[in-house]
Amino acid sequence: MKLLTLEEISRKNITLLDTNIISSNLPGNRRPISQKSILELQEGVNYYTELLDLSKKGHNIYITNGIFNESRAFADYLITNSSKNGSRGRKNELGRKNQSLRSQIFNLLEDKGKIIKLNEGETIEYELFDQACQQIKNHYGLSNIDWDFLLSGLVMSRNRGNVSLISNDNGIVESWRAFIACECVNPYVLNFFSRKEIHSFVSRSPDQRRFQISEKSYS
Repeated sequence: MKLLTLEEISRKNITLLDTNIISSNLPGNRRPISQKSILELQEGVNYYTELLDLSKKGHNIYITNGIFNESRAFADYLITNSSKNGSRGRKNELGRKNQSLRSQIFNLLEDKGKIIKLNEGETIEYELFDQACQQIKNHYGLSNIDWDFLLSGLVMSRNRGNVSLISNDNGIVESWRAFIACECVNPYVLNFFSRKEIHSFVSRSPDQRRFQISEKSYS
């Protein structure tokens, strides 16, 4: 199983990040104060620093408008118990650093036009898939934001070139597999990665199950 970095993925392909990749609270925020939780938060600082650096260098990193708004809510999260002393103070310091880096990332993506905007033709195609494929959305219980993430990637891959989706949401993974099974898109054109470790990602594979969504062809 080969692991890839975000730099390797986004160097060539349009790369669309889900909320749980760009802004999910890291384990260190949720654990009791310990050396492990502090190390996890430091890893978060390193990850967001890398993501910010890649965005500055012009890598093909994008997010949808829904994820932009959802992620901003995470970035505005304030860590409580803001003691300045000992381990608690260090944890809060790292937490605030994570928040600051997230905000910088969102501002940069917005300034560089990396919030997805579909053109007129893409919007029409998006609406066709949305109407034809609601049973996939309902079957896997996708939220509107998750569904928009998947459909945006699908439409972009059919019009702009290879797209890599990155998410740890199993419902989105299974919905992507359903689109592949229905031959709506080639998995080499719209591929999928999930986080394995904080700085590395694993490619998800399609399967052979069939999921009929419509008699209409979108090829």
